[in-house]
Parts: sequence; structure tokens; C-alpha cells
Amino acid sequence: MKKLARGQAQRMKQAGPPLRSAAVQKGTVVVVVVVKVVVVKVVVVKVVVVAVVVVVVVVVVVVVVVVVVVVVVVAVVVVVVE
Repeated sequence: MKKLARGQAQRMKQAGPPLRSAAVQKGTVVVVVVVKVVVVKVVVVKVVVVAVVVVVVVVVVVVVVVVVVVVVVVAVVVVVVE
């Protein structure tokens, strides 16, 4: 009986590390996937922020150009009328 018990104990010990390492590997895979998802989300957020900034800059430039054109047209009309 003691020999059987020892054999079982040794088998349990031998079975221990691979199971643990498998669990650790699964854990690291989950962590890596979560990190990748977070990185992707951060990249998407950065892209969205850059896109918003670009759109705002374009709108501001267009408004400034329109204002300048209107001022020039008004000035030309005033000069021509006088």
C-alpha cells in the first residue's frame, strides 16, 4: 500500500507542473490578447482623435478662406461703386 501511495504521490507531483504550466500559458495568452485589444483600442482612439483634429483644422481653414474671399469681394464692390 505504501508503495502504491508513493507511486500515486510521485505521479501527482509529476502531473502538477505541466498542469500548472498549461494554466500559466492560458493565463498569459489571455493577458496578451487583452493587452492587444487594449492597444488596438488605444490606436483606434488615437486615429479618431487625429481624424477629429484634421476635420476641425480643415473646417477652420475653409471658414477663414470664405471670410477672406467675402471681405475681398466686398472691398472690390465698394471700390467699384465709388
